[in-house]
Amino acid sequence: MRIRLFIATTCLLLLSTIPQAIAGIYTYAENSLLANGKWVKIKVANSGIYKLTYSDIKAMGFTDPSKVRVYGFGGAMMKEQFNTPKPDTQSNGDIPEVPVYQGNEYILFWAQGVISWKNTGNTFTHTINPYSGYAFYFLTDSKGAPSGIKTEESISNPEITVNTFNDYALHEVDLKNIGSTGREFYGEDFSATTTQTFPFTIPGVSTTSPITLNVDFISKANIVTPFQVSVNEKLITYANMPYTSSGESYVRAKDLYSTGTYTNSSSSNSTYNVKIEYGKSGDINCRLNYIRLNMERELKLYDAYTAFRSISAKGKKALFTINNSNANVKVWDITNGKCKQIGSTLTGSQLSFAVASPADTIREFVAFDVNATFPKPELVGTVTNQNLHALPQTDMVIICPNNFYTQANKIAELHKTQDNLRITIVQPEQIYNEFSSGTPDASAYRWFMKMFYDRANSDNDKPKYLLLFGDGTYDNRLLGYEWKTESYTNNLLLTYQSTESLVETSSYVCDDYFGFLDDNEGANISSDKLDLGIGRFPVRTSDEAENVVNKVINYVANKQQGPWKNNLCFVADDGDFNEHMDNSYKLTQYLEANNKSFVVNKIYLDSYKKEITSTGESYPTAKKQLFDMLNSGVMAINYTGHGGVNGWATEQIITKPEIKELYLKRLPLWITATCDFSRFDDFTTTSGEEVLLNKNGGGIALITTTRV
Repeated sequence: MRIRLFIATTCLLLLSTIPQAIAGIYTYAENSLLANGKWVKIKVANSGIYKLTYSDIKAMGFTDPSKVRVYGFGGAMMKEQFNTPKPDTQSNGDIPEVPVYQGNEYILFWAQGVISWKNTGNTFTHTINPYSGYAFYFLTDSKGAPSGIKTEESISNPEITVNTFNDYALHEVDLKNIGSTGREFYGEDFSATTTQTFPFTIPGVSTTSPITLNVDFISKANIVTPFQVSVNEKLITYANMPYTSSGESYVRAKDLYSTGTYTNSSSSNSTYNVKIEYGKSGDINCRLNYIRLNMERELKLYDAYTAFRSISAKGKKALFTINNSNANVKVWDITNGKCKQIGSTLTGSQLSFAVASPADTIREFVAFDVNATFPKPELVGTVTNQNLHALPQTDMVIICPNNFYTQANKIAELHKTQDNLRITIVQPEQIYNEFSSGTPDASAYRWFMKMFYDRANSDNDKPKYLLLFGDGTYDNRLLGYEWKTESYTNNLLLTYQSTESLVETSSYVCDDYFGFLDDNEGANISSDKLDLGIGRFPVRTSDEAENVVNKVINYVANKQQGPWKNNLCFVADDGDFNEHMDNSYKLTQYLEANNKSFVVNKIYLDSYKKEITSTGESYPTAKKQLFDMLNSGVMAINYTGHGGVNGWATEQIITKPEIKELYLKRLPLWITATCDFSRFDDFTTTSGEEVLLNKNGGGIALITTTRV
C-alpha cells in the first residue's frame, strides 16, 4: 500500500511546504511567437525530410508561400531532468525556427518524429514518446522571409575516411499495457502462436562488422520456458524465460532481454528474417516488446534520403564519402535538430565532405536528392493566437480542457475572493504549443510552471498551487480499444507514469512530477523536493465538473457549522498481526497528545465480532458505526488496511455502490493508507473517485492511494 498522490483536493485544503529554489538558468521569451499573425499546425509520425508544395501551403490559407516559416522541435520525449535543457530555453526562449530548403515551388525541412535514439557505447538505444503518436510543427507567414539553411564548409586535412555508417532498425508495436500501469506498452501476443517471424529489409549491411540484435520479451510463465531468436534460420540467442512463482501475485510478467550478433554473408543481401520462438503455449501476458538492430552499412544514398552517423568519427576530423550520388544531392547536419548544409564535392557518383566532430558528440547527417519524392506532413488546423509567455506572475494555475473552463473559472473566482490569490487558467493544448512544440508531453506542464518559478523575484512571488482540472489515464496516447469510443477523451489531462510497468508494487502514477521545479530536478522524483501544492479533479464530463465545483463552493461557504468539525474517525483493518491497528493507534496517540481539540473515534475491526455467512465475512456492527459517524459528521476519516478499487477490507466495510449512494450534508476529508482505492487513471471509475464525484455526499477531498 503506497500513498502516491494528492488527488482531488480543493488546492487550499492540502498544501505543500515551498522550499528554497535554485536560481533558474533558462531563458523565457517575454511574448510568445504565437501571440499574433496566422499560424497553422501540422504533424508527422516519423523522423525524416518532409515536403510542402506552394499549392499545399496556399491551401492552408497563406497567400505567399515564399514567406512561410516553419517552427518547432518535433516529437521526441522531452528530458525529465531540468539540467538538460529543451531546445528553446537557452536561445530565444520560444519555439525555434526550422531552416527550410527553398526549391522550385516547394520547401523541404527535417522533422523529428516521436522516436529518439541515443548512443550507448558501440550501439544506439531508442525511446518512444509515451505521450504522443505524432510530432507537431507550426507554419506562419507573420515573421518575414524564412531563414535559409546556413552552410558549413568542408575542412581540409581529415584524419580518417568514413565510407560506412552506423545505422539502426526497430520493430516495436505498442498494443497493450499489461497491468494498466506505467508507460510501457507491449506488442504481438505469443500465448497461442508461439513462433513468429519479423522481416527487416536493410540493403548495404557490412559483411565484416556483425549486426547486433536486441530482443525484449515478456511472459508470465509458471515454469522455466525456453526462448530463442534466429536470423535467416541461424540461431542467434537461446535463453530460459524466468518463471513467476505463486508468491509473486503483483508481478504481471517478467522481462527477458536477449542480445546476439549476426554476420551478413553477402553484400547483396538485404533481407533479415528475425524469428522468435517461445517454448510453450498458454502462458499469459506473453508478448514481444521490441526487436532492435544495430549495424554498419555502406554509406550511399538509399531511396530519397539516407540519415547517417559514424561512431568512429567522434572527436576526429573525418572525410565522409557517399556513393550513388548526383548533382542534386545535398547533405545536411541535423545534430540535435539544428539543421545546416554541409559543403561537399561531387566526383562521378561519389559525394564527399570533411568535418570535425567534438569529442563528446556523434554528428548526425542526412543526404538527400532534392528532386526525389518526399512525404507531406498532415494538416492539423489553424492555431488561435495565444501568449502564455506574457502572463503575469501567479499563485495558482488551473490546467483544464476547454469544456471545463466555466467550472474552472468558478474555482478561480472563489480563491480570488476568499484567499486573494492570483489565478491563471490555461488549456493543455496552449501549454503544448508554447512549451513542447505542440506535442503533448507531461514535462510541458512542468516547464510552464517553471517559467513562473524562475521569473519570481521572491519566494512570495513564486507559484504555489497547481490544479489539474480533469481526469487522466495510464494510456496517455489512447492506444487501447476501450478509449477509442469514448466521447470524453478530449477532457483528459496527461499523467506521469513510472517506467516500471510489470510489477504493481513498483509501478505508479504520480502528479507530484509536475511540481519539481528546480534546475536539478525531475529524474529522481523519490528524492526531489516538491515546490507546489498539487491536486486533481478526476472529472470526465461537464456534469461531473459542475458537481465537484458546487461541492467545493458549498464547503467553503461553511454553512454546515458545528462540533462535527472536531470529530475524527480512524478505521483499521483486521489481521496481519495487528499491523493496521498498530499503525492507526500510533496516529491516534499522537493526535490525542498534541491536538486536544479533536475528538478521536476508533473503529478497529479486530475489536468487533466477525460474522461468517454463505455470502462471506463481515463486521456489521463496525460497518453500522462507520456509517453512523459519517451521517452525523466527521472532519476527516482515516483508513489503514487492505482495500482496492471497489472499497475497503475483505469484509467490505464500505463498498463502491455504497459510496455512490452516500448522502452526506457534512463532507469529510478522506485519507487512505490502503491499496488502489483511487486508481484514477484506470478506465473504470474507482471508489475513491466516487467519493469526490458523488454530488450529494461522499467527501470533499482525498489524500489517497492510487496503486497497491
